[in-house]
Amino acid sequence: MATSNAINDELQSGDGDLQISKMATTFKIPKFWRKEKKEQLTVRSTKFLHVFLTTMKVRELPVELQEIAKKELNEDVDKIQDSLSLLRAWLKFQKHLKYKDDDQFLLAFLRGCKFRIETVKKKLDCYYTSRTLAPEFFTNRSPYSELVQTVLKNNIVAYYSPKLTLPTVCYCAWSHIEKIGIPLNEMMTHDFMAIDVLLNEQDSFIINGVISILDLKDVSLKYILQCHIPTIKKYLFITQNAFPVRVKEVHIINAPPIVYSIYKMCEVVISEKNKKRIRIYSTEKTHQLTDAMSKVMLPNEFGGEAGSITELTNAWRQRIERYTDWFKEENKYKSIEELRAGQAKTHSDFFGLEGSFRQLSFD
Repeated sequence: MATSNAINDELQSGDGDLQISKMATTFKIPKFWRKEKKEQLTVRSTKFLHVFLTTMKVRELPVELQEIAKKELNEDVDKIQDSLSLLRAWLKFQKHLKYKDDDQFLLAFLRGCKFRIETVKKKLDCYYTSRTLAPEFFTNRSPYSELVQTVLKNNIVAYYSPKLTLPTVCYCAWSHIEKIGIPLNEMMTHDFMAIDVLLNEQDSFIINGVISILDLKDVSLKYILQCHIPTIKKYLFITQNAFPVRVKEVHIINAPPIVYSIYKMCEVVISEKNKKRIRIYSTEKTHQLTDAMSKVMLPNEFGGEAGSITELTNAWRQRIERYTDWFKEENKYKSIEELRAGQAKTHSDFFGLEGSFRQLSFD
């Protein structure tokens, strides 16, 4: 991203006829923007070029979001380029990472880590290493795969944003997962796909965070007891340590008593900060959700105003299905452990021994 002052100085110094080769070198204009087979580009509107160059690699935030990013995430617009340069300099020496070199993607990690560069480095390494060491979550990532389509077509999950300045909401109905017989790790594959989509396209998701509603209504005790605890722990570990997601609240509603015991077994991988954000409601107390969340954030079925669950899940399905080709490209990004400086990471030293998972916290 070229700086506003540098571009403005360059524009003001000439008569409007700028050599594209010079501009391409100075401001890193992509080749597709140059006129085919021409060495010169006449710029009639300096204002247009100024806007294009300063916004072509990262999205410009609405004023309301920029204020939140400044206040809560330590974002300084004038220092974004310097932070991106520091990250790229570090990434070039990480020979084991096949990484995505994209301003918007890296900026998402900077925001999610409140611009703490060392924290971003750890989270990026964890992000790519997870893709290599947890293939059960990161293979066959296609919106049109049979199992992902099953998730999308049965009112199971929706991600929606009721207002620009409010957190994104994730609603998930576990009873539908049981009825259809979806393996737990396949459901988690969709969840990680969803986070990647939101990282790519929705700045408010990073800046405002996410609130999750997990509805366990009518889920049988048999199904809950079949849940593989190490798989749940691994999912929680990756969610917390590999993604730059600001988890604001997690509401587990209509929870049978066994859920409290399962949570106790899994909380070893959850940071103290995130433990304070998790609330579990029995069926008798699920009505308290309306006290904890604004109506504008709740589905209509819970007395809210965000829309019906069917409307919300259908909208999410249409949104993620547009990413078929994008996920094909994303599949190549991962760690190559044999190239890692020092000792290569294995499943056991990255996640911990089966049943004893490590606790990390990069938030």
